[in-house]
Amino acid sequence: MLDLAAFHSPLFTDAYAGILSRAEGVAEPPATYIHAATATVRERLVRCVWFDQTLATDRLRTDDGRKLRVLSPGWWNLEAGPDFRNAALRLSGGPVVKGDVEVHLHSGLWRAHGHHTDPNYNGVVLHVLLHNDGGSTGVTTAAGTAVPQLTLDPYLTVPLTDLAEAVDPAEYPETSDAAAGRCQKLIAEGKATPEWLTTFLDHAGDQRIAAKARRLAARAAGDDDQLLYEAIAEGLGYKRNAAPMRQLARALPLDALAPRLAQRPDDVPVALAAEALLFGMAGLLPGAGSIEDPQAASHVEQLHPLWAQLGSDLADDALDAAQWSFDGTRPTNFPTRRVAALAQLAAAHTTVGISHALRRSLAGFAQSTTTARELSRRRAQFLDFFLSLSNPFWNIRSTFGSRPSPRPMRLVGTDRAHTIVINALLPALLFQARRDVDRPFEEALHRFYAHYPKLPSSSVTRAMALKLFGRPESEVKLLRSARRQQGLYQLYGDFCNSPHTTCAQCPLARLLET
Repeated sequence: MLDLAAFHSPLFTDAYAGILSRAEGVAEPPATYIHAATATVRERLVRCVWFDQTLATDRLRTDDGRKLRVLSPGWWNLEAGPDFRNAALRLSGGPVVKGDVEVHLHSGLWRAHGHHTDPNYNGVVLHVLLHNDGGSTGVTTAAGTAVPQLTLDPYLTVPLTDLAEAVDPAEYPETSDAAAGRCQKLIAEGKATPEWLTTFLDHAGDQRIAAKARRLAARAAGDDDQLLYEAIAEGLGYKRNAAPMRQLARALPLDALAPRLAQRPDDVPVALAAEALLFGMAGLLPGAGSIEDPQAASHVEQLHPLWAQLGSDLADDALDAAQWSFDGTRPTNFPTRRVAALAQLAAAHTTVGISHALRRSLAGFAQSTTTARELSRRRAQFLDFFLSLSNPFWNIRSTFGSRPSPRPMRLVGTDRAHTIVINALLPALLFQARRDVDRPFEEALHRFYAHYPKLPSSSVTRAMALKLFGRPESEVKLLRSARRQQGLYQLYGDFCNSPHTTCAQCPLARLLET
């Protein structure tokens, strides 16, 4: 068994990749965690790009030349049939078209896979492909319906060579095969001690956060506040509304929002003006007179003139209401409440800035002691950044027209706040620390991460716990930290969901056997 002591570091290192590459008999690590490698683009990556809409969405045109607006990419289909269900599109300003979307690497796969004769694909309204190798402008279903086609290559916002590094497949829906892996048998046989496994998972967790920081670095445009704003917006949206929340943060960036807020009437609170602008830009502001509840109607009546005064020139670029998903989402997590939370956050930090506010709250962090009490205090400071967000109207409502709740609800719950801290704030701050060559701050972030308690479980962490240990995640004591949960995501992406290895060829299993 490889001695991991030599890989110890107080920083977010690439020790994980080094461990795998140095183990006797282990093949070269896959491209997902060796940054200089050229990764093979898989169809799943293209699905991730479509789902996230990380495209030049303002320029999209179908292959036959029609302007395309994607109101909703649809929901990831985990069963047989088209890749995405219930997408919403608008072609050349026409009516909203709803239906399925099928994704391929190149145009010839529609026929090669037999979709042109399969009635299960009769509901497809758009064929999405990475490359148009055949020069076609569309496909035909078994019912004889012509389906428009979109080639993504001209609209990618990330270079094709960087696509695998820019997308993390473990963060997207996937059917889970929780059957025991080869590694589980080796672990059960005692091939690795619990101490060895925890150290290995810690390194894997470090690698995942470092990779997130690199992806943020690729997106950064020199504006730390906007980078954090987009990352937080995406985290607020979670899976179903992450893409429109990120699009909203980009459509009305902080450097455009702040001067508009400064133009509000003197008697209007900045939070109310921010709410009007963001709800207007989100396409979620109800029509005047459409709400029956007197208190809600009064609130809407306050927002409409502010949107007209401060954002009327933005209306053409506003999102469409169809881009937001309320289906399958708990009322406390409805996109209306998430937009309200983003408005409160923006209003609270228009003067000082999000980045400065965070760094100010962490003043002295790099020089502080690593006691459990100090780390707990720092976690509370991070969480308060979100838990303190409050709005008298939205604290008791899920939509503009919903009945008031008898008890107040946090705009951002504790579980979501923890997840945003790890998935958004930590990588963003690590990116800043590395850019500024601030080693003490990176070390402090690493200590903070190393002692962070576990996050809510997910389909990936639950499946990986069963695959590795044959027990539910809640019963595996060594998984009770966010860092090791992130390690599970890394292992899932590198091995269990890798195009480079099968379970029989798994580098982790080989490592356990050495």
